Amino acid sequence: VLFDSWKPFNQAYSTLDSLSKLKLKNLWLIVHNWHTKGYDKGYPDIYPANPDFGGNNKLLEISNFCQLNGWLFSVHEMYSSLSFDNPKFNAYKNLLTIDAEHNYIIGWQNPLMYRIKPSKMIEIFKNVNRGKLIHNSLKTNASFLDVHSASDPSDFIDLDWESTGAGKFYY
Repeated sequence: VLFDSWKPFNQAYSTLDSLSKLKLKNLWLIVHNWHTKGYDKGYPDIYPANPDFGGNNKLLEISNFCQLNGWLFSVHEMYSSLSFDNPKFNAYKNLLTIDAEHNYIIGWQNPLMYRIKPSKMIEIFKNVNRGKLIHNSLKTNASFLDVHSASDPSDFIDLDWESTGAGKFYY
């Protein structure tokens, strides 16, 4: 069973507790709405967990509960866009994909997000250790990486001729 939770952590925990009493097996929980500033806000700086929902401590409680029951636990991650509401937006502008007219390309169906250059997505993930930090601190035992696998690869071509790897799908 795939349980994609969008609820505050205490409500998600309550639902999981009910499911455990039913002796449910083979459950995979994806906590979707966990980002520090709320869903789809602040990308790529989405950690720590939303304090309004209970923060890292409550999310870690959910993680431990899932693992105690033999279930998979993951959180929604996405590293293909930069949110306009990110306080570091101006510092991150060099990471953005541009079109042939040098306009930023809108990110995943959200006019408040812009697409990150394909050559920079891995850099964001690795150099800042977002993935490792998230997975180690929240003790995930599964992963859900949104957008990347659901997108047309031709949408992720950087047309900035000054950028290393420009015009290529694979960098």
